[in-house]
Amino acid sequence: LPDLKPVQAPLELGNDPDVLALDASRHRLVVAAESGVVALFAITSGHLQPLWRGLVGPNAHVVAIDPSTGNLYFPLKALDGHPAVRVMHWQ
Repeated sequence: LPDLKPVQAPLELGNDPDVLALDASRHRLVVAAESGVVALFAITSGHLQPLWRGLVGPNAHVVAIDPSTGNLYFPLKALDGHPAVRVMHWQ
């Protein structure tokens, strides 16, 4: 295998990032972490541009994207003491 070289500087994520979701039609990448922090990036000319980073909820390390709406769905283990799905929409 050839040596792999980074194409850009490291990006700030949540602790223990373990899920990637790609919205190819909108050129967006979502990185979710065990810590509940989610980072959203625009993919521009092969590089990632940070758009948003924040706490979505406890254990928000699973994400589904609806390609027709751009909605992001995060099943949460416990939100206010109850399991929940947080829905977020990106422009």
